[in-house]
Amino acid sequence: MSTTIAPVVQGALDHFTASPTPFHNCANLIATLGSDWVKLSENEKWEGKIQPNGKYYYTRNTSTIVAFCVGGAYTASNPGGFKVIGGHTDSPNLRIKPCSKNGTSAGKITQLNVECYGGGLWHTWFDRDLSIAGRVIVSTPDGKFTQHLVNLKKPVCRVPSLCIHLQSGEERASFKVNKENHLQPIFAQVVKDTLESPAKDEDGKKNAWREGHDTTLLKLIADDMGIAVTQIADFELALYDTQPAALGGANEEFLYSARLDNQGTCYTSIQSLKQYAENTAVLEKDADIAMVCLFDHEEVGSASQCGAGSPIMGEAVRRVSSALNNGGGNEDFFQTTLRRSFVFSVDMAHAVHPNYASKHEKNHSPELNAGVVIKTNSNQVRNCELDICACNPTLF
Repeated sequence: MSTTIAPVVQGALDHFTASPTPFHNCANLIATLGSDWVKLSENEKWEGKIQPNGKYYYTRNTSTIVAFCVGGAYTASNPGGFKVIGGHTDSPNLRIKPCSKNGTSAGKITQLNVECYGGGLWHTWFDRDLSIAGRVIVSTPDGKFTQHLVNLKKPVCRVPSLCIHLQSGEERASFKVNKENHLQPIFAQVVKDTLESPAKDEDGKKNAWREGHDTTLLKLIADDMGIAVTQIADFELALYDTQPAALGGANEEFLYSARLDNQGTCYTSIQSLKQYAENTAVLEKDADIAMVCLFDHEEVGSASQCGAGSPIMGEAVRRVSSALNNGGGNEDFFQTTLRRSFVFSVDMAHAVHPNYASKHEKNHSPELNAGVVIKTNSNQVRNCELDICACNPTLF
């Protein structure tokens, strides 16, 4: 058995464990890039800020990140194209509803209202130690609002299975998860009247938003952040399994973790971009722009303003090209740049399952630890252009 873990593997384990939500994922990816990467704002002009040999990133909704470095040989007379890796930051989970208060359930148990995000295997969420993480909007004394991340890092919820003694054999065999009833987690036992009265505003008036949440939940969040309950203006929170990422198998050949789809791509693509940018001898001779785009909301269709279905990638290409040409570059220049570019959509693939081998076509059965999988489909459900594959034999 291995006694040491390669730094890149340990880094991946640490990243997966520390990134229970897309917001944490993006924040940790930014930390991975380092302080020498320049943060851009979509609200400001980029002209004069982007230069050859430069390294940049920006976020949208703090859950989508675009990072790129510019080759040193890029000039207006010798413009290159964009070499892009695309992935996504989100994973299926249970998200706390805007009105999380579920009232006192049978047995004087307090539960949280949650909804299913994405297409998860929901039966696997039963009987796990679940915590809460996400982002919180905080009101400041001067009337402004700021965003902060929160991660309770301890089990505070559980979705318990019904014991075998209260089910017939037929019920066990035919069990199907009712997402509205079976997945509401146990949060607390009622030991006080209504688990503390709802927090009021400083003027003594009731707050309609806080009325929709148990004060115990708000107090947990506020205490973790070191703020008052009355400062919480809103939040976007999800449940996650507290079990950390780890190596497994007799020879530690497997990596066990939640959210591998698609944090595996997020971590490795940002690492590769960083390493490429640090190879100054190679970057100096490159006329292209190397870019990583990691989008939110892939699990629910990518149709949001920060999803892959939005114009964000096209906007990035257009704005970066324009900035490198001092605000110039007409539509013909932009279209020519696109023709010089390529995008790899990088997601996870399913290796053949030894217990369900029939689910894979026998001549197309990916194996674990056997390299990159190419997803292709003649009906263009998966689009893989032959010339790109042929030009990258070392990758494929």
